[in-house]
Amino acid sequence: MRGNDVVLKPVFQVILRNNWGEFEGKVNIAPIESGNLQVHWYKGNVLLDKSKRSLEGVLDYNAVVHLKKTKLNITDWRQVC
Repeated sequence: MRGNDVVLKPVFQVILRNNWGEFEGKVNIAPIESGNLQVHWYKGNVLLDKSKRSLEGVLDYNAVVHLKKTKLNITDWRQVC
């Protein structure tokens, strides 16, 4: 990530926020490019600029968000170690 690197683990719950909306979810580590986040469709649509569409009307599924860690998922506390 640019700027301050954020350490995320599967036990974290996070809030992603931008000008179009807010998404709350649980971290799941996956092999994607460093500095990126992936939110599964359709729940992540709240973060999309609805005015950005292709000529065919497809939404631009890229968004810049602010990330905030909110709490640990206590049921998965063993994964912190």
